[in-house]
Amino acid sequence: MTRLTAKQKALLLALAHSEKDVQPTSGQFIRKYHLTSASAVQRSLSALQEKDIVTSNNGQYFIYDYFLYYWLKQQ
Repeated sequence: MTRLTAKQKALLLALAHSEKDVQPTSGQFIRKYHLTSASAVQRSLSALQEKDIVTSNNGQYFIYDYFLYYWLKQQ
C-alpha cells in the first residue's frame, strides 16, 4: 500500500466497498466514493492492473488478492 498513490488507494477502497457489477468510471461511482474524475480512475485502474492488484473480467474490475480485498473491506 505504501507504493500506491492516494488516488490508487482511494480507488481500491471504493472497489472493496462497492457492488460487484459496477463501472468504476461511471459518474455515479465517482460521486459515491468521492473520486476525482473518470480519467483519473482509468489511469489508476491501469496502474493497479499493471501491478497485478486489480484484474478485470467482462468489464468488471476485481481486487485480485482476496486477503487484500477483505482487509480493505474492513477499513
